[in-house]
Amino acid sequence: MLATVDRGLPVDTLTPNSDEQLNDKLIEAITKKDTSIFKQLVPQLGDPNTSIPFEFDAKTLSSPLLHIACYLGFSEGVEYLCNLGADVNIQLADYDNYSPIHFACMAGELNAVLFLIAKGINVMPKTRSHGDTPLHIAAKKGHLDIVNELTRHPILVNIVDNEHVSPLYRACELGNEDCAVALLRAGAKTQSATQDTTLTPVYVAINKGHFSIALKLLYWIPDENQFEPEIEGKALEQPSIEALLISKLCRCEDMQALKSLVRLRPRSIDSDYEGIYPLMVALLHQQMKVYQYLIDSGAELNIMDTKRASLLHYACAFGTLAQIQFLISKGLRVDAHDTTRKVPMFSLVNNPRVSSVQIEDLEKTVSSLLPKRLFIDLLFDHKAHTPFHLAALQGELNLVKAMLPHIRNIDHRGLLEDNVTASAIEIAAGKAHVDIVEFLISKGANPFLQVSIGTPTALHVFLCCFDKSVSFDDFKKLVELLSNDISINALDSEGCSPLSKALRNQYIQEKHLQFLFERGAQVSYRITQQILEGYVLHSDLDRIKFLLNHRDKHGNSIDGIKLLKIALSVGNHTIVRHLFTLPFIQKQVRSNDCKELIVLACINDDVKVFNTVLQKTGISVNTLIDSQISVFFYALVNGKVKIAAKILETQQANPLAKTRRIHAFHVIAEFDYSELCQQLLNMGISPMVQDEHGGSPLSYAISFEKTDVFELLLQHSPKLAELPDKEKRLPLHQAVEQRRMFHISCLAKTFPEGIFMLDKYNRCPYQIAVDRGDTKIKGLLDEHIPPLPSPSVETII
Repeated sequence: MLATVDRGLPVDTLTPNSDEQLNDKLIEAITKKDTSIFKQLVPQLGDPNTSIPFEFDAKTLSSPLLHIACYLGFSEGVEYLCNLGADVNIQLADYDNYSPIHFACMAGELNAVLFLIAKGINVMPKTRSHGDTPLHIAAKKGHLDIVNELTRHPILVNIVDNEHVSPLYRACELGNEDCAVALLRAGAKTQSATQDTTLTPVYVAINKGHFSIALKLLYWIPDENQFEPEIEGKALEQPSIEALLISKLCRCEDMQALKSLVRLRPRSIDSDYEGIYPLMVALLHQQMKVYQYLIDSGAELNIMDTKRASLLHYACAFGTLAQIQFLISKGLRVDAHDTTRKVPMFSLVNNPRVSSVQIEDLEKTVSSLLPKRLFIDLLFDHKAHTPFHLAALQGELNLVKAMLPHIRNIDHRGLLEDNVTASAIEIAAGKAHVDIVEFLISKGANPFLQVSIGTPTALHVFLCCFDKSVSFDDFKKLVELLSNDISINALDSEGCSPLSKALRNQYIQEKHLQFLFERGAQVSYRITQQILEGYVLHSDLDRIKFLLNHRDKHGNSIDGIKLLKIALSVGNHTIVRHLFTLPFIQKQVRSNDCKELIVLACINDDVKVFNTVLQKTGISVNTLIDSQISVFFYALVNGKVKIAAKILETQQANPLAKTRRIHAFHVIAEFDYSELCQQLLNMGISPMVQDEHGGSPLSYAISFEKTDVFELLLQHSPKLAELPDKEKRLPLHQAVEQRRMFHISCLAKTFPEGIFMLDKYNRCPYQIAVDRGDTKIKGLLDEHIPPLPSPSVETII
């Protein structure tokens, strides 16, 4: 009920017509923070604890006015409701058990918080899902004045939520530095860790990138050696705070934070995080200002990471030549091996700066990195790679030039993957580094070299590794550089010439192949068959035509029948048809038994392919594939319905098989090929046929529980129901014995006299059902028993 008052204000404001209008006016007054209107409307509710509908985060809930006023930050309204006696400790069950002070802290309304505390509100209520207290919410939202007020209650400072997270942790996590400092001053524990991640506030501040907060926390941690994170008093293992923080700072250019950390904790510059030191991190992330600052601050240079890589390894991989020279001058060992047996010079191969520096400076650095009395081609890692070969692999021309004076043999073969050896020019050719290939040849490298019989040449490697990123101009240039009259047709251990490698490469186009032919390239005899088989398998007709056009004179060395078999197995009619046009294949077809081709032609049930093979081989559809079954029956038995139908269209097929005198109708009934059945019937072929045991097509349909063909045959030839087998059994006998209800019904209806006809063993279908006690079949037969004839007058007399 609405209580009405009259204070000289408009009627629609003072006396809403319904509860809904009053609720809307109250929400509007709270939203606009209109204290005057609010004070005039509240008494109309009667009770200040009355709940009204309100939308919290897109969810409409029934809530007391005090919660709504706190949620919307209406401090004057909160004070007024508190003075009217509103219950300050009601928790909103439908909104995660939020109390008014939760909402006030969320809105950042200090006055509302003060009013609530003055009225005796519980300052420690927790939400249902996460267990957040008002101080957690204030710390997360960054409301410093509320944090300062709530920390007057010491019990709140280190209270934890359901995840064992303290207010200090939340402030650090969200980067609220002032709140974090206020909590520290109030006595917040810095070592309180979360239940799941076991991270303390300082660690979460570092991981979230709030470095200034992390530094503030370090001031409150007097000595890291005395600092042990804990959960409920249980100590936990944690990585070094200093190591983690300086590792993060070395990845960015926050020089102010870095300098503050080093001043606060000087030893941090030599602390390793997960086995990597700050100097290494700075190089790894290309923070050269940070790197130089650490050097100037006296950071230790003689360090190694967990893989035993030294600072010189890192400088060679990520630093400048000046930094590398500086470390060498400080006595760092150039022969130090990491766990993969790489000396620092190996790391130089991956340095992006080497391609843009002056060659003279790079030569000086390479010379400095070379251990005394050693050549570069004598430096091996655990895979037997050398820096020179890796430089050729990466395409670093400058580095190849700088290393060449320190190579004993320019054609030295390094070990690559899978125990394969290759020279620098072969490696460069495989990666299509034209500039390196040209340079090495100009310096005396032999591009045609075969160390032993069967060793691939640089041209083999190039054509094998060629991909679409290589331009046609570069292709021609490399072929010209890497080939002569002998090497253009050199054979590797597989008997492959360079052209054979090219033909196997999917990225090689006809223009590439044509250029190789113009250079005198040939396909080796033993490889042609393999390549053609691959092209046929992948239906690459253009490659097949191209290769055969250039190999026509060697057609007799190609097994055309095998190519046809592969083409038929994938069912590509275009390739099959093309292969049959080739004279050498036509000759092979005429001189071979091609029954297997017919079998393969049936596999995909492709009529075009089948007709082509049938026509080109001259085989009849009645030809026996083996001693017992014809082409037609092979297609029929193997379910190749399209081919069988096509054969029937020619009206050349013999529908009777020699084996067991099986007729086409028998197979059709067994597999329920209704369309083929209709096709045979349309051709005038009678289904009144029996196999060697006297079985009719109906018998087959009954045995295999087929209904479509059964119904079609019975409708076309009802006499089939009267056709007994050699044991004088009708189809009805068989249907009853096998309990085929559909077939029994059709047969009894078509030939009811058969219900009582006796077989060889003097049994009728009705007697079989009775003997078995099968009441269901007996009832079905009873429905079709023919009526007895009416007696004549003479019979009655």
